[in-house]
Amino acid sequence: MSNYRPVQIGVTGPKGSMGAGTGYHIDSKYSASLPWEDVVGRFDSKANLYGQQGRNIVFSNQGMDYAVYNPKAELAAKVALLQKAAGAHAPRKGFRSFDYFAPKGTDVWDKSAEGAPIYLAVQDGRTPTISQSPDYGVYGAVTDQEGNVLGKSGHGDTKYAGQTYPGVTLDEEQWTNADPNRTGPLTINNYYSGEKKEKKQAPNLTNQLLSSLMQRQQKKDPLTAMMDSMLASGSGKLDPSALYNFL
Repeated sequence: MSNYRPVQIGVTGPKGSMGAGTGYHIDSKYSASLPWEDVVGRFDSKANLYGQQGRNIVFSNQGMDYAVYNPKAELAAKVALLQKAAGAHAPRKGFRSFDYFAPKGTDVWDKSAEGAPIYLAVQDGRTPTISQSPDYGVYGAVTDQEGNVLGKSGHGDTKYAGQTYPGVTLDEEQWTNADPNRTGPLTINNYYSGEKKEKKQAPNLTNQLLSSLMQRQQKKDPLTAMMDSMLASGSGKLDPSALYNFL
């Protein structure tokens, strides 16, 4: 099995800024010509680096039940999991495709999945390029010596189109329409900090009681009338005479 190194090509982005599909997910594709042991080696390299960050590769297509890739598992188990994940993805001619998230822990809806690094595993001696497309967002690709694409990873946040990373080459032809106002340099998992969610205020009990009384005033019924009469008198006892208005 060859040696591979994971190279960052982007970060996960929200729906509308990462191409098609669910926001913050990652799509990796590897040539169907590659043996499964080769694909395992590429996933191992990514999973090991994610592991150093407390992250996991969690497969997300229907039928995968959010299975977690374990680089320490037996080869046969890893091949079986990857084959299942590729089978759960819509077919892509010439490629085996894998959809997954990279959260800290295993919850794909955790905030840590937002702005997570996207890696492309490349063989030693090969340099990937970064490009952009409407349906794939920012993505990286690596080829063999003949120019055949061996692997791609995409759905990167287009807000950071044109961002470069160590060990990759920017495909200049793809960036003529790149956002000139993009933010940089990146701070992984921190650049959404400006989007503060409004803190939910605890309900005020006094306001709840007043609102309840107003609703009763607007929609009287016999029991409400008796309760209102009790509150007005301060006796603490239900007043049957309040029922006369409903007879």
